[in-house]
Amino acid sequence: MNATKIMRRLTCLAVAALAACAAPSKLPEATSRVERSEDFEKIRPVSIVVMPVQAEKYHVKHTVRKGLYDGLFEKKYSPISLRKIDSNLDGAGEFTASDVDWDAQLVVRVSKWRVVGNGTRIAADGSARLLHRETGEVLWQLAFQDQLLVADTAGANHRDETAAGELAIYILQREGFPERPALPAN
Repeated sequence: MNATKIMRRLTCLAVAALAACAAPSKLPEATSRVERSEDFEKIRPVSIVVMPVQAEKYHVKHTVRKGLYDGLFEKKYSPISLRKIDSNLDGAGEFTASDVDWDAQLVVRVSKWRVVGNGTRIAADGSARLLHRETGEVLWQLAFQDQLLVADTAGANHRDETAAGELAIYILQREGFPERPALPAN
């Protein structure tokens, strides 16, 4: 093959590569499923243990958990101190404090965390469950797939932090996490 043909083929490949990069990539379609126990109003959980978030990235674990803790206050719950929780986890990751009265635990798992589009979005898959302390009954749960989160492009760590903050808001605000049930009127 002569040099002219090689140059034409390389030019065609370069043009195709540029066109592929310039074409807007299709973002995934998010799905979610929320379920709430019929017993939620009867049980009325108030004190909540926000368990360590199960995720691969540190910034996701830390920022989602802190966002959930702060968000529970806004919803009129009383989350247990994260420091108290962490100092009372046993080897299996169970909260074992005997001097703390609590009603339910919030367990969040982020199974996938990936950059999509032009790097300004994160697509996350995972679940969140609020479990009754005594019975283990699921009081509320959310399963989400390809949930798109806005991400800052300043750097990988900052991108993960901003998107993780968005995920905490999504779990507590946008997907039906109930306000703290009011006490019954006399």
